[in-house]
Amino acid sequence: MDINQITECLADARCGLLLLAGLDPNNNADQGSILTIHAAQGAITRENEDFIKTTFAALDPGCEVRVYCHTPDVLYAPDSLERFSRLFDHEQIVLDPTGSFVRTSKLTKLARAIRAKFGYYIDRILWQAETSKLIVVAYTDETGETLSGRSVDMDWLTEQVGFLVKNLENKDLSKVITSIQVSGSAPSGKYVPVDIHSYSAPAPSSAPARKRGLANLLARVSGIAALIGLGAISAANAKAPIINEEGYSFLPGVTALVGLTTLGENSYGMRNRYQAIGGLRLYFGDTGTLMMSTFKTGEPCSVGCSDVDDSENSEPRLVLYGS
Repeated sequence: MDINQITECLADARCGLLLLAGLDPNNNADQGSILTIHAAQGAITRENEDFIKTTFAALDPGCEVRVYCHTPDVLYAPDSLERFSRLFDHEQIVLDPTGSFVRTSKLTKLARAIRAKFGYYIDRILWQAETSKLIVVAYTDETGETLSGRSVDMDWLTEQVGFLVKNLENKDLSKVITSIQVSGSAPSGKYVPVDIHSYSAPAPSSAPARKRGLANLLARVSGIAALIGLGAISAANAKAPIINEEGYSFLPGVTALVGLTTLGENSYGMRNRYQAIGGLRLYFGDTGTLMMSTFKTGEPCSVGCSDVDDSENSEPRLVLYGS
């Protein structure tokens, strides 16, 4: 059974909406392989699962088929892209309908390459999904010196990291990264830590302020969803992280997919983020947290993103996409 046969079978609508399919050797058998199917809970039915297993049993009796349906709690729990990608770690990806997982793997590999080359300088490596920006934070103390005791020229480090990105074997990822920022501290905003070394818990704040800030944000997100036709979003059911409104805040690894997916992307690499979220919603179901990674608050809007004013009566400002 070759890859083309697998993808052709899984393209059948009777398989349901699959997040990913991975192929691995079966170490417990002399021959055969393991085909692992990933889906969000509720995205495929028992009939879909039975069809998949029956189809592959007839095509290749030696192939073991495993189906995993991930709950929102599992999908939104990882605190970095690296931990998120470990949920889907396979020797070979044979189906990636959202185009997210291959890029996720390559972005985590890039983070490892950056640390391997400049590890004594690097504190955190962050991904800003709304602008497709890679943020590299140098490891400094109160005086601004790197903790390694070596002085670092931020312009030089920016150039070196950019060189690594430009010379990636897979040009698809370099096309996705629209800009690179290297600084001695993380700028304000919402980010996804790329690797496990880049995560640190947000600074604590008072419980009432946290709940009030999150409730206001979810209310705005729900209103925006209705305006752009994504359907009603229940704030009560959204698996949303606590948002630290002072400084920067970390979002779960899955939210990075808004800036990595091929959904809503044209042949020039430009992505309509509304289409991206709408497409991801079909596969992941819960979109509250995904949307929070896309709508910016309190910062100027740039091409390819949207901006939501932080006032109570805010209206979404839509950006037209063009050449």
